[in-house]
Amino acid sequence: MNTSRKLLLSAAIAVAATSMASAAFAQASDSKSIVASVTVIKPIALTAGSALKFGRLVVDAGATATVLVPADGTTAATTTNATQVGGTGAGAGVGSFSIAGEADQSVVIDLVPAGFTAPVSLGSLTHNAGATPALRSDGTLPFNVGGTLTVGSTATAGVYSGTVTATVHYQ
Repeated sequence: MNTSRKLLLSAAIAVAATSMASAAFAQASDSKSIVASVTVIKPIALTAGSALKFGRLVVDAGATATVLVPADGTTAATTTNATQVGGTGAGAGVGSFSIAGEADQSVVIDLVPAGFTAPVSLGSLTHNAGATPALRSDGTLPFNVGGTLTVGSTATAGVYSGTVTATVHYQ
């Protein structure tokens, strides 16, 4: 092989080796950027409305009575082992709350009774905002609350009261 061919071949090998080394080195690291952002939405504001009322009852002698006030607000309260009677505060009725916040956002509503002591208890609290409540397009959602009140057979005449606490958070 003549000298010029040897030089040409050596130069070609050197160029190829340098190209391969550069390509391998260039692919050993890389960097890209992404956007980091946050959207701040309106906080939830919960307003208490009307009280949940179970009315005035005469409990059947020796019986445990229940009063169901449906959250739909259109169905009358039903009683078992008791009679609803007239007079001041006689009517049973739903309680109510109203939520304000970010339009169209899904929320979770938790209802917790407190304050009743035996022989009277409040349980099975429900609301009428649906299984997957969401604020309306104007950012509000009013809802009713119903529940079941149980009056034990040892209850004496008197006024029994407690509270229903609603807690709402974004889902």
